[in-house]
Amino acid sequence: MTEDFQDKAPRATRAIAPTLTSLKVFAAVGQCLSFTQAGKHLGVTQSAVSRQIRQLEDTLDIALFRRVGNNVFLTEAGALLHERLADAFDVMDDAVRDVRATVPRQKLTVLAPPTFAARWLSRRIKEFQQRFPDLDLSLHTHSDDNVRFDCAIRFGVDPKERYTSTRLMIEQHIAVCAPVLCGRSIAITPQLPALCVRSVAALAHMGQLVRDHQA
Repeated sequence: MTEDFQDKAPRATRAIAPTLTSLKVFAAVGQCLSFTQAGKHLGVTQSAVSRQIRQLEDTLDIALFRRVGNNVFLTEAGALLHERLADAFDVMDDAVRDVRATVPRQKLTVLAPPTFAARWLSRRIKEFQQRFPDLDLSLHTHSDDNVRFDCAIRFGVDPKERYTSTRLMIEQHIAVCAPVLCGRSIAITPQLPALCVRSVAALAHMGQLVRDHQA
């Protein structure tokens, strides 16, 4: 007869690893020492940041922040973790940049009238670059025979031959003048057939539009 003894020594349990999201949130809070600012940087609410920090502290069973009134400070353990995470995230960022560098970046070369580029297009370039970070945008305001343009924005009514044209918008311009000029006859330039004139005099801005169109 043999007697079997069950090994009742506690088995080593595998520690639960914190989520990458909670570590990223912790790194952001540790950088600015503010839950509110970290939330703005990450595009989430302050309560979402608090939940991630609480989850991380519960997982590690370590206090990472010390709260004094409305101020937040890293504990000794928190400062150590933040320093190591900063190095780790830098390595990850470098790896991503290196991988992207192996892929040729696409370039979009656009020709647009100076006034339109300055007053409308320039305000939207930042949003475009955020939506398409891997696309290099090159904006030109004057034609150049040595440059191959992928897209040309122009004033006009009819599409150009051999090109695919899409109407972006319909513009209306209002000409203004000094009262002393009212009643004088003026010649409206035929180069801008879509221009809607609601007064009796042309202004300098209209002349600039004509020059942009003829350039």
